[in-house]
Amino acid sequence: MKKTKGLLISAVLSASVIGSQHGISNVVKASQVSIIPNVQSNAYNTNNIFTKCGYKGQCTWFTYGRVTEKLGINLPSEFYGNAVEWWYANAKSNVYSYGSEPKENSIAVWGGGNLGYGHVGFVEKVEGNTVYLNEGNFNIRKAYDGNIKALSKESMEKRGNLYLKGYIYLSNNSQSSNNSSKYTQTNNNSNSDLNNYNVMMSGRVNVNSSLNVRNGASVSYNIIGSLKNNDKVYILGESNGWYKIKYNNSIGYISSRYVNTNNNSYNNTSSKTTSEQNSNENFSNESFKGIITLKNSGSYLNVRNSPNTSSSVIGSLKHGSVVQVLGKLNNWYKIKYNNSTAYISSQYVNSATNTNINTTVNVNTNYSNNKYGVVTLRNKNSRLNVRDNSSISGKVICSIPCGTKVQILGTYNGWYKIKYGYITGFASTTYIK
Repeated sequence: MKKTKGLLISAVLSASVIGSQHGISNVVKASQVSIIPNVQSNAYNTNNIFTKCGYKGQCTWFTYGRVTEKLGINLPSEFYGNAVEWWYANAKSNVYSYGSEPKENSIAVWGGGNLGYGHVGFVEKVEGNTVYLNEGNFNIRKAYDGNIKALSKESMEKRGNLYLKGYIYLSNNSQSSNNSSKYTQTNNNSNSDLNNYNVMMSGRVNVNSSLNVRNGASVSYNIIGSLKNNDKVYILGESNGWYKIKYNNSIGYISSRYVNTNNNSYNNTSSKTTSEQNSNENFSNESFKGIITLKNSGSYLNVRNSPNTSSSVIGSLKHGSVVQVLGKLNNWYKIKYNNSTAYISSQYVNSATNTNINTTVNVNTNYSNNKYGVVTLRNKNSRLNVRDNSSISGKVICSIPCGTKVQILGTYNGWYKIKYGYITGFASTTYIK
């Protein structure tokens, strides 16, 4: 078991990188600038995914809670992992826009650290060259220290052994702290907002009362809002009876049975450049399955919305990912990506030798709901990784301590589909007795 891969284990590294020589230009009491996180509130306790899974005190715990407390946003499942994984998961799923410039109400993400988990913090506001940052598990291990850091933009880039990946923007517009804490239930989908998303199609809600919006594709996930009958939704993806939709300035999930669609692809031509539209006509018709091959197996390949390096990055693919290539133009492949099309550099793609690669998981679900197992590991202090599919290449979505009782929902080629709390995923049958 690789402990460094466990979900919800954030950067337990922070105490070693403290000091003015590592980028803290000034530390002031949060009350001095009227930015006062209330870590006793439900946002950091009963409503916090990290608290529920036993990781209260980590930097991810604080940032997740601060986003909920101030903005009224329950971050989706892309933000349930280690700190640095927030950056890659957000880029891959295209949840929020991101960049290198700090903005008010954004999440700062760093890579590195003693164990490689990275670090995250919440940008309260930006004044000139000064970034006001709130964070947990930094000055004090596994806690929020009650101080807001005032750092220069330059000092944010390297803080000891932490290296800035960039900023995840949770709102399109910079808001005052008084207004940004008000959570709006209106599903505001302007055309300009949609330019940042790969919209699959649109639909209308068809219910007698209201339809719950959740932060994951299951009734076990938290409700983050609701939609009324005939509300219009923009669908970004579909999985097991759930639609992934754009909801406010975030992502939500709704049951597909309550949505009427016209089955026509949503064509957001306003977000495409003329060069992109013209270049599509010149792509070759070659089609094959390819494998992302990078020199550094821990790296990611950028996915772009048009075949040039000046276009927007809309996601990323990790080393070893399998892609469906649809065509080629010069040094770019056109690929199928998140129920849409996108573009990647051809030099990092090799043809898959096994043309029968099948990523669909067929799970035997003949078990009754009362079948349980216990996580059994040689090292009692170790943890069992739970993944999003029945493969060691699947994304780690949680890790479970030795001795934990889990519900078994099904089995597939040496993997159990299990339920742990409200999380459903896959774990090796070898370690569940």
